[in-house]
Amino acid sequence: GALMGGRLADAFGLSFIYIVCGAFFLAAMMAALFVREVRAVPAPVDPAGGSRKTGAGLPLLFLAGVGLWTMAHVASTSMWPNYMATFGYSKTAISSLWSLAAMIEFPAMYITGALSDVAGRAVMLAAGGFGIALVQIGYMLLAQSLPLLLGVQVLRGFGFGSYTASSMTFAAEFGGQQHRGSRSGLFNAAGSAGQLAGSMLGGNLVQVAGFPALFAVCSTIAVASAICFLVLGRRGSAAMAEHAALP
Repeated sequence: GALMGGRLADAFGLSFIYIVCGAFFLAAMMAALFVREVRAVPAPVDPAGGSRKTGAGLPLLFLAGVGLWTMAHVASTSMWPNYMATFGYSKTAISSLWSLAAMIEFPAMYITGALSDVAGRAVMLAAGGFGIALVQIGYMLLAQSLPLLLGVQVLRGFGFGSYTASSMTFAAEFGGQQHRGSRSGLFNAAGSAGQLAGSMLGGNLVQVAGFPALFAVCSTIAVASAICFLVLGRRGSAAMAEHAALP
């Protein structure tokens, strides 16, 4: 999509892009009708204490990190094409740069997902936050050089993949299977709140202070999300150690 979007826009206009996207969404809806749903397995019963507690929500630090990361990402990407246009890049060049990041995301999600099995979900979530923070700095300092910008887009692909794969896995794994739907909804609600805040921040901040200020703020917000995930990981490790020490 990112690879073809700019080329189609240059050839047929922006309105044609929305027609093509609508057709793909319709095809996705038709495919979803054939997905088989698996019934949730009842929570196991602990003879000493009854059923396991699985109704608690997701950790607040995780939700805060999700909201902050999404806010930084959306605020940046909503203005990114406009920023690239100020350097004279064409629609085709802009979409090609975007497609490069998208192509990197494909293997990055697999690689970072495997790494999260070893290093932990919180560590890879934090890596995604720090990675996106570095991307914002790259946009501020290196956007005029296309070869260097290609490197920034590669880093963006890994930052996005590290966060996305680990956040979805964390939300799905936390608690029992019976409550995965509610936790997934809570996870997506936090992300939607971040998207709303980022969409409001992006254009307004550019109008007031310009593009460099936007990317500086987005970098700071991304670092804040990484800190949330690091603290989440430390608290989780401490809780596991305390549980293991119990007789």
